[in-house]
Amino acid sequence: MLNFKNNINNFQCQISKKNQIKNKSDIEDKIIIELIKQAIKENSKTKQDKNFSILFKKYYNKVILFLIKNFKNLSKEDIEDIVSDVFLKTYNKIKLYDIQNTYFKSRFFKLAKNTAIDEIRQRKAKIN
Repeated sequence: MLNFKNNINNFQCQISKKNQIKNKSDIEDKIIIELIKQAIKENSKTKQDKNFSILFKKYYNKVILFLIKNFKNLSKEDIEDIVSDVFLKTYNKIKLYDIQNTYFKSRFFKLAKNTAIDEIRQRKAKIN
């Protein structure tokens, strides 16, 4: 954990005003994603999974609350399925994520919203 905090401090020193990092959480996300990408390059599934679990723990409850708040017609089971899909999609695509131009959090919650909308559309299509 100490190494992670040192990485945050080093990363903060390197950030210019152009990047406009909003808060410490955005910095942490960028560092975690960089560590995941590095693990992918090193072909280290263990490191990749370990670092991804940090993102999972950070966002799991937040994304569930987001979906409950914004999609009141979804059941608990639907929400759990959507959250699983969102994390799986994120895990599979994280190597393509550009940490310089976008914030992970906003992309992640947009993916959750779009996945929920797709689920609702599929359910309506089955009914008709």
